[in-house]
Amino acid sequence: MGFMKSLYLIAAFLFIFNFCNGKEKPDTLLRVYPYNSVYAELLGQTVLGISFNYERVLLHRKFYYLTAKVGFGAGFVIPKASMIAFPIIVNNIFQVYKGLGLEIGTGIDWMIVDPEGGEANESGFWANGNAPLAAGIAGIRYQAKKGFLFKFDLTPFTDFHEFYCFFGFSFGYSFPWKNKK
Repeated sequence: MGFMKSLYLIAAFLFIFNFCNGKEKPDTLLRVYPYNSVYAELLGQTVLGISFNYERVLLHRKFYYLTAKVGFGAGFVIPKASMIAFPIIVNNIFQVYKGLGLEIGTGIDWMIVDPEGGEANESGFWANGNAPLAAGIAGIRYQAKKGFLFKFDLTPFTDFHEFYCFFGFSFGYSFPWKNKK
């Protein structure tokens, strides 16, 4: 048998094998995320603190989710200033494989900064105090079958004079919306 015939036979075998192998059930490739999530975020939108968040799926397509997140948190921004934060974020989630997804979002983070002892920092950013900041999220998300949720995000925000970027870890639980009949 000639070299070209062998090459054609191998190509035909690979084509048929790939076609037969491609008939996996679609549910093994993507997992439907639950529509509600509650989680605690360490660092992230509260800079050096913790926030508690609720996230709801607004729109779901085959591998795309649009969600809205609201939260409440407290933290520290400089050694002598405490802060309360209220993040409100619209988030895009692109599901990559099973429970793994990439997310990117934007919104506002209303920060109320209280400098202890009347001291404000020199940069002027935290001296603005009670102002909404443009905020964002970019990161990865893992959603387990039983509801466990883990996220790692970069969380940039700005007052349009200065740009800051932090990171955060989130642990929580996701659950479906149950209709009462």
